[in-house]
Amino acid sequence: MNRAFHILAMALLSTASMDALAGEPGALDLDGLVDEAVRNEPGLRRMRALSEAAGEVPSQVASLPDPVVMLGASNFRLDDPGLGTSPMTGVVVGVAQLVPSPIKLVRRKELAWSAHRLAEAGVLQASTAVKLDVEQKYWALWLSQESERIFQERTEILDDLAAVVTARFSVGQGAQQDALQVQAAQSQMTALLAERSQERVTALRALNESVGRPPGAESGSASAPPEPEAVDADALRARLIGNPDVVAADARVDVAEAAVSEARAGLAPDFAVGVDYRVRGVVPNDLSRGADMISGSLRVIVPLWAGTKQGARVREQRARLIAAQAGREDVELLALRKLESVLDVLTRLDAEIDIQRAQVLPAADAALASSIDDYSEGRVAFVSVLQNWSSTLQAELTLHQLRAHRAQSLSLVEALVGDIQETP
Repeated sequence: MNRAFHILAMALLSTASMDALAGEPGALDLDGLVDEAVRNEPGLRRMRALSEAAGEVPSQVASLPDPVVMLGASNFRLDDPGLGTSPMTGVVVGVAQLVPSPIKLVRRKELAWSAHRLAEAGVLQASTAVKLDVEQKYWALWLSQESERIFQERTEILDDLAAVVTARFSVGQGAQQDALQVQAAQSQMTALLAERSQERVTALRALNESVGRPPGAESGSASAPPEPEAVDADALRARLIGNPDVVAADARVDVAEAAVSEARAGLAPDFAVGVDYRVRGVVPNDLSRGADMISGSLRVIVPLWAGTKQGARVREQRARLIAAQAGREDVELLALRKLESVLDVLTRLDAEIDIQRAQVLPAADAALASSIDDYSEGRVAFVSVLQNWSSTLQAELTLHQLRAHRAQSLSLVEALVGDIQETP
């Protein structure tokens, strides 16, 4: 009987703390899930469509207004209507074209392109949020499936312990209390294992919903996160310029600057050009003998009320530019604070993972194996074995919780600065 306990103790030391790093068959591909989510998310599709629409605006605002074609009749006598009754009578065909100041068209086009870039920045923000949501749900799924696996493995160890305790009790070498304690622990583990199994199902359903699949879509398992590697904090800080919120804030500043330039261009005059062709009839004593006539016109639209109209608009856009610039600074500071906070979390998690792997988990496994040997020799009560078994369970769960938290933190870093570059 003592030999059976010794074999079980050695098995615990060799296998209980092993980490399941490889994904199970049918593992879900994280990159593929992200691509699928970006394609399927309705809000993101709407924003892409609006961005495409904004891209069609610059050519519109840079084009001349449509010309006006006119057909009319003038100076017809009421008592004797007809082309040949008066030298002034005629049928008029004309065309008129409003010609805005060229600088206005240029500035309007620049403003429209700035608005298009702002719409693209909105797409970047939305796609980053979708990617982050999928990654967070993916690592939550990995943690739930690993928790279920750990509970299953520890339940099997508990069953082995129970078999030995029952055998000892049957030959009068164990106390009834030991058998009852094992049975209570087995019942509790059965309930907890069912709870972990449901958590895995719930996590998979949440991931499917984030990807845009039906809640009960195909199942699969998440692959383990990569092993921790050192993060270059300085390089990440330098890349904050690529933060989606900062990019959007830059785009808003560009729009505000273009709006100021466009408002200033409003002080320039516009022009209207017209050409008329008059068809006349032959009238007695008309020296021109009914010859057709042509006339042209040039009108200048003067911004006479610039002080209260165009000038006020320039002042308005300057104020909006100041607000956009201040907003950009605020967004950058907020992004930097978020990054520093996540970097602090990563530093702490890396230290805790190292301690958990190198010290806590091996010590817990060794304590369990030792308590099994001591129990077999009658030096400790079986409750000591159960306490150490519970400690190993908690230590392994904690390690995987730390790893999942680190993976989620890295996803947040990627959302803040783009694809992370790690160095060993």
